[in-house]
Amino acid sequence: MANTIIVKLLGGRISFNVLLNKINLLWNLQCQIQLMDLENNLYLVHFQDESDYNKVVWIRLPGLPKIYYSNCLLRVIGQTIGPVVKLDVQMDCACRG
Repeated sequence: MANTIIVKLLGGRISFNVLLNKINLLWNLQCQIQLMDLENNLYLVHFQDESDYNKVVWIRLPGLPKIYYSNCLLRVIGQTIGPVVKLDVQMDCACRG
């Protein structure tokens, strides 16, 4: 489980094989992954290679005060860690629909 993440599919549903192909294309991995369909659009992704895992893992900053929830500041924090692909500033429970 050390090299495993949970992926939530947002938006519409796609087939298992389409998702697996998309992941392989987007992440450009060195080794194969194991993809397991859970439920509620959740998938378990197990990486065989730790460098692939480190390449795609997301960083969550729980407990970050709301005053830091600005695109600019979060991007600066993210760039110190590594390249920023996407910012989700709606992760605070109070901000969700």
